[in-house]
Amino acid sequence: MPIHQQGEQGAIVFDTRLWQQADSAFFEPAHYGEQAKAVSGKGGRGAAWFVRANFGDAVLRHYRRGGWAAKISDARYLWRDENNVRSFHEFHVMQMLGEKKLPVPKPIAAMYLKRGLFYRAGILVERIPGARSFLDCVHRHTESAPWAALGKTIADFHKVGAKHADLNAQNILVDSNQKIWLIDWDKATMQTVTGAWCMDVLQRLQRSLLKYRGEVGEETILAGMQLLRAAHDAEMER
Repeated sequence: MPIHQQGEQGAIVFDTRLWQQADSAFFEPAHYGEQAKAVSGKGGRGAAWFVRANFGDAVLRHYRRGGWAAKISDARYLWRDENNVRSFHEFHVMQMLGEKKLPVPKPIAAMYLKRGLFYRAGILVERIPGARSFLDCVHRHTESAPWAALGKTIADFHKVGAKHADLNAQNILVDSNQKIWLIDWDKATMQTVTGAWCMDVLQRLQRSLLKYRGEVGEETILAGMQLLRAAHDAEMER
């Protein structure tokens, strides 16, 4: 659906099963008033909120750049074409993975607004009840963290060619039933064959866990990763 707002133009895509009337106001935390709660933690770069509306409990995220690019503009991306809009890409990837019965939150809606050579973007996704990050599980329940279950879950994604470009300790969620969910798919790619990229994903996750391990011993993280890799490899061979 095309949208126009204060000199910007863009579009919204949305799941009509979850949302009947698209409106760009729903991508602004102020729209929700006290129902918008900022997401705390190391992820999100301060641009994510828990919100509640007629489509249920959701997470609103504004896309933010990191690294050197953020010094130029932390919220705007160079426009190429609509097929390369970060929010639309994530929306469609998550829809496809959900159709394959893989554990990703349901995407509700995504939008972009373009001005000149740059655009900004946002996405609304289902909030997973009772979820906490895998990093939090490691910190709070080091010995019982679901390392093997995570390894199997990652393998389920790898078997269909879904490569998460930034799998880290913050974008893996564990819900109250110990089910594992993977989030933040905006830079994901779909691979035609499995290969070394699978190990690259696991190595990136290991670096993240070691970086944010806090008081958890390095040897504990490495032992957990051994369990994770073993479960991953066993699932990949099935």
